[in-house]
Amino acid sequence: MTSITRKSLAIAAFAVTAVFGLAACSSPAPTVESTPQSSPAAEAEPDGSALLSAEDFAERIAAAQLAAGSAQFETSMQIEGEDVQAKGEMVFSDNAEDLLMGMTMEMPGLGEMEMRFVDGLVYLGMGELTAGKFIEIDPANATESGEGFTDLADGFLEQYGSFDAYAEALRDFSVADETVTIDGVETYVYTLVLDTESMMELEGVDMDAAEEAGLGETVEYEFYVGLDDLPRRIVSESVGGTVTMSMSAWGEPVSVEAPAADDILDGSLFGF
Repeated sequence: MTSITRKSLAIAAFAVTAVFGLAACSSPAPTVESTPQSSPAAEAEPDGSALLSAEDFAERIAAAQLAAGSAQFETSMQIEGEDVQAKGEMVFSDNAEDLLMGMTMEMPGLGEMEMRFVDGLVYLGMGELTAGKFIEIDPANATESGEGFTDLADGFLEQYGSFDAYAEALRDFSVADETVTIDGVETYVYTLVLDTESMMELEGVDMDAAEEAGLGETVEYEFYVGLDDLPRRIVSESVGGTVTMSMSAWGEPVSVEAPAADDILDGSLFGF
């Protein structure tokens, strides 16, 4: 496998991990029972009681995401010195088998890459490099060439059940006095300071990589959340630089499917 392909795979694996890390870092374990919140904005002027707190932040956001069921996202990040733009859609569920994600990434010098996560498998399309088809990667059985994906599926599912890890990692929690309107929705800006080592473990990133990237003992997240408890923007520092994720179209239909059989390439041709 060429070095450019190896780099593409490394960037792709990290990009998906970053997306899942942002989308799921506030989600509770499926065993935590919580009731989706109704939108106070539709009932009365906010009096402050509708705001999230350090104690209920993760559970309320997760409940709102599960109730909405799906969302579209756009993400910008820096990985290995490259500016990477990604967009896609995902389905949230407390049933691991129902979790879905599909996204495309603009890779500098390589063009568009497409990735799908369906039934625990990763499907990777790299344009001309894969002749318009997809490599199927089973994270549970990936070879050395695909080791960047080995923990991806498990990491995604663990992140989605991460309330205990979130609670343990939280070091500080605050909400800004002023709101920010995003896509017509008034959002409150919550700043969370989390223990870096705990969050790197959650995102499946080796702590040595975090230290090499210059991250300190804590990492700061900004969540822009509406009174419906749904996040519209998440900003964080991760290995490589700032990651910004915008989320929209909550609850709208999502269609992510595995490629047709004749569009799937033999992974052994690429060393998987």
